[in-house]
Amino acid sequence: MSHLADRPHQTSSLAMRCVGVLAALAGANCGTKTIGGAGSAPTPTPQAVSETGGLVVSNPPAFGPTVSAADPPPPVSGGTLTVLAGGAAAAAVDPDRDTVSIVDLGDTPKLRTTVALQRHDEPGRLVEDGDGRLHVVLRRGGAVATIDPVAGTVLDRRAVCSTPRGIAYDPATDRVHVACMDGQLVSLPAAGGAPTRVLQLPRDLRDVVVDGDHLLVSRLRNAEVLTVDAGGDVIRTDTPPSYLDNSAGLGAFTPSTAWRMRPAPGGGALLLHQRGSTDPLMISHGGGYGSSDPCQSPVHPALTPIRAGQTPPMVAPIPGMVLAVDFAVSPDGGQVAVIAAGNAHNPELSTVFVSTFAAMTDQNLHACCPDGWHGPFVAGVRNAQCAGAPPATICPQPTGEVEAVEFDGQGRVVIQTREPATIQLPQAGITISLSDASRADVGHAIFHANSGVGIACASCHAEGQDDGRVWNFEGEGRRRTMTVAGGISQRLPYHWSGDIPEFGSLMAQVYNGRMSGPMLPQDAVSAMAAWMDAIPRPPGIVTDAAAVARGQVLFQDPAHGCALCHAGPQLTNGAVVDVGTGGAFKVPSLVGLAWTPPYLHDGCAATLADRFGACGGGDRHGVTSTLTPAEQADLVAYLDSL
Repeated sequence: MSHLADRPHQTSSLAMRCVGVLAALAGANCGTKTIGGAGSAPTPTPQAVSETGGLVVSNPPAFGPTVSAADPPPPVSGGTLTVLAGGAAAAAVDPDRDTVSIVDLGDTPKLRTTVALQRHDEPGRLVEDGDGRLHVVLRRGGAVATIDPVAGTVLDRRAVCSTPRGIAYDPATDRVHVACMDGQLVSLPAAGGAPTRVLQLPRDLRDVVVDGDHLLVSRLRNAEVLTVDAGGDVIRTDTPPSYLDNSAGLGAFTPSTAWRMRPAPGGGALLLHQRGSTDPLMISHGGGYGSSDPCQSPVHPALTPIRAGQTPPMVAPIPGMVLAVDFAVSPDGGQVAVIAAGNAHNPELSTVFVSTFAAMTDQNLHACCPDGWHGPFVAGVRNAQCAGAPPATICPQPTGEVEAVEFDGQGRVVIQTREPATIQLPQAGITISLSDASRADVGHAIFHANSGVGIACASCHAEGQDDGRVWNFEGEGRRRTMTVAGGISQRLPYHWSGDIPEFGSLMAQVYNGRMSGPMLPQDAVSAMAAWMDAIPRPPGIVTDAAAVARGQVLFQDPAHGCALCHAGPQLTNGAVVDVGTGGAFKVPSLVGLAWTPPYLHDGCAATLADRFGACGGGDRHGVTSTLTPAEQADLVAYLDSL
């Protein structure tokens, strides 16, 4: 867990109105019924409400029994649900259990069939083509699986790249487009066969949206959207603007972590992303990473429209929604539903938020919680009075760890939960069990949970990696978020300063101190360490094997000294060393280096090649001045491959 912001625990009248919008309102219970074998979903109990209608978050998140899965579940990624053509059925991908379930949503909601994939395929995004086939990205399987949802069979499995992430179907060309983390954009015939086109775009690709004869492709960490024309050229790059709202005392925020991009009504796309504070952040006192005021978190989500030829507008934050990983637009284009995976373990906080499309994308609404939004917020309540409630109100909120959201053909919100594995239609009081196999893991739960002050570990470590941000800390300066993937137990000590000797101290200082998380028993801390230690890093990138081999020789050559500090399985000796980059810092691991730009403690090197420039420390940081440009390129190729 990297350093984050320090915010005073203050509650303004604006904030109280804001929380009132999202509050759990005392009132009558709404019943639920469960279909399948997972048991009945509990009905939420009324929660405390302040005199002004604002929610009083009186309890820390609750994680239940300390359970560690024998096979640790993957981090939450969202986007694992789609409603099929006609709106009467849905397909739910389960990355925890490596399955795809087909569910009927009509007059008799039920689980129709479950399709098993290979172990550790980790299925992710999915799309339906014009002939009713499903195409599912296999994040760790490096492939796309094509499934017949009627027969419940896998029709095809095609390798695409080592890190597939996003997928979209283009009916005009009958092709499926797959975006990969390594920058490849692969186009496949929907009916089967080899790729018809492979483009090389910048790395860290996330989602794809078909917009006429163009493709919109998002990038995860910096929330960029690339516009690719029919000829395969990137003709435009858009980024959500920085956010500034001095009226609420929020200061400046810049975009990052584009969790989800989907088509927008009328063309273009909607980008669900985070924004992080750029103000100097204090870390000296407890609770420094957040506040009881949901409008004062250093990280907040927003939903930004991306339109052809238009500069993306500045839109208001979505208050109180921690770890907003997925959203959906209703069939008529009038409503938007957003889910907050981070709120699932605190029964006082909403996990689903529904507003009108117009309000969510209104560029004239800049305040965190403007009064004008109160009416459009027709959901986001946990236990509202059902009698007389707005037609779209969700009562009760879904139970379990929410993972994905859709609207069905009737305009009802459909929720997928990962634990327990269900499909829920909260407005209809229906829960459909998808599996009785538990994937509960307390480490997974702690990592993704709102700690109680509006932030989760995963807020800055999306999918167990990092947000690529450089935070500005009062008294310390600029610090780039460090990844926690790839064997954190082998990378002692922690933080750039190397001042945290072991994992228990990390939890005490960061989770309990700065995040105001609840005190955990030792077995829960151990479970957290075990789950985080199992987060895999994506494989390295090899585009020229000969260059990699030459670069390895240079790396290991004592004349350059790289391997003196970057040694062992993690390519770090754990020492704190001054290599001329502005102070003494911990030698970072180089495993998975291709995925963690910008580089060095302050992010001054945008690329690995820039590390050899002015901010890299010169020959105090390995003797590299003697390298020719070709040798530098070989060394970068080797570092990319790690």
